[in-house]
Amino acid sequence: MKRRIWQITPIIVAIILLLGVQTTTQASQAGAYLYTRATPSVIYADGQDSATIEVFTTNQDIADVSLRTANGGEWLPLYDDGSRGDRSADDGVYTLDGVTTATLPPDMWLFQGMAGTAGFDLQITYTNGQTADTGYAQIRVVDPSIRYPAEQVTPDLYASEYALFVTDPQGEIFHGEPYPSVDQEIDLGAASRKFYSIYPDDFDFLVVMPMHPTYRPTYGYSEGPVPYATTVRAAADNIGVDDYYIDDTVDYGSPERLLTVIYHSADYGSMITHEIGHTWSAFIGDAYGLQDQQYMTAHWDANSDIGGIMGMYVTPYADDPTTELDRSSQGLPTNFNLQANPDGSFRVVDAHGYKVYVPLDLYLMGLIPPEEVPPVHILTNPDFSDLEHVTAQDVKTYTYAELVDMAGGARLPAYPNTQSDFNIGFIYFADQGFSEAEIAWGSMVARESTLNESDTINTFYLATGGRSSLNARLANWGIPDLSAVVLAEPTAQTPTQTPQGLEMDDPSPPSQQTPAEQGQPVWNVNIPCVSSLGMVPFILLGLVQRRKHKKR
Repeated sequence: MKRRIWQITPIIVAIILLLGVQTTTQASQAGAYLYTRATPSVIYADGQDSATIEVFTTNQDIADVSLRTANGGEWLPLYDDGSRGDRSADDGVYTLDGVTTATLPPDMWLFQGMAGTAGFDLQITYTNGQTADTGYAQIRVVDPSIRYPAEQVTPDLYASEYALFVTDPQGEIFHGEPYPSVDQEIDLGAASRKFYSIYPDDFDFLVVMPMHPTYRPTYGYSEGPVPYATTVRAAADNIGVDDYYIDDTVDYGSPERLLTVIYHSADYGSMITHEIGHTWSAFIGDAYGLQDQQYMTAHWDANSDIGGIMGMYVTPYADDPTTELDRSSQGLPTNFNLQANPDGSFRVVDAHGYKVYVPLDLYLMGLIPPEEVPPVHILTNPDFSDLEHVTAQDVKTYTYAELVDMAGGARLPAYPNTQSDFNIGFIYFADQGFSEAEIAWGSMVARESTLNESDTINTFYLATGGRSSLNARLANWGIPDLSAVVLAEPTAQTPTQTPQGLEMDDPSPPSQQTPAEQGQPVWNVNIPCVSSLGMVPFILLGLVQRRKHKKR
């Protein structure tokens, strides 16, 4: 029997203008800089809770390492002399101890003022006098009123009301440094088996997240491999997944229920909603042009009017860096979806305004009948000279009946006899213990990601139009009993100005994925944002897709 695993990274679609942040991509791809780590990775925004920042280097020809807040400010020196928090002298690890929000004030607040990030620039001065700005890194920040007590369940497992925290000093989940390394070194099965050693087989999705993100130049502006979803079992018949999944219940510890395991390296935001969508979308119609034909399969093609959170974007300004920058600096959209006009032409609409599951997604999810799916149009060689009336060399139209045929027949089970409420478990791992602020931050991310209402996150409930919901409250299973936990009201905060063009629900800048190991049967495409799209260094667009096949 042939069985396969799909690992699907998201469309990391964010146009990010980092005002006041100088980023030199050439310098970040070479030189002595390796990566950065903050311990703990989360601190309370009380001006007292502190972290230690370590900048790892090759220790070659370095005269000085310093950092400053991302929105400007004084450069602060780091030390490699065995003092002031530095663990060992002259080892190439430069350290700044006692970093608080008074040292690095948060540059944005998310989650309705309860959490955010303190970002900073890194700079290396070499012995020849040359200086290189290595890029951007961050410490997560949480409001001091947020408290989620955690109970120790086993020597290496702690559970709060909303998340499981795994200390992994032996590297059972991640197998390398810097932390974490490439996705082949992250064992999602090991993480899920630890989860199921405590909790019953009552979960549809698991999210595995590293607690300590590390900025590495080879990954652009992220800590490691971009988020991806691994299919454990098909959620339904005739949704296009049937031939491309592996029922890996033994590896993941779920005999009957688990559908998808998500590796989530991008902190928080609507990326979780996108990755959950890969449980059902987008696997049909590749031969008909429904799936992206240029960069990423398993995402709806940009030159279609499917759109939505599972779709690729058209970028009509990508060939004009000046216009691209001007629009971004004014907070204007640069990524678009296509929508049909009554006269047979199409118009472009702001893609970020349509971050929902579209009717085709909702049908594949079992949340609407096929008759509610409108016709789908696929454009060949669209002409974007008039963005209100886009024409094309050819337009193919597919009705809902044809779309159903592409999937091999009607979805089974069919609406309305389908599941609409799902359980999701959040697992955080680290190579050492967790601070109180880290537990609070991780628990809050899990809770906020499953809310029915949110001003800052495109939650699963919102993306389905209220047709489906997620539950992440681990205390529902009574292990441990944290029924007395009370979430304090957040203290009043004065949010600092968010840079124009920075999406509030996608705070982590996009990343580029490392190449697969030699000989690994992986379909992998990396799209360098600046060179291929003609954008200036202030603009980042990450488009990465990975698909793995294994035969057993």
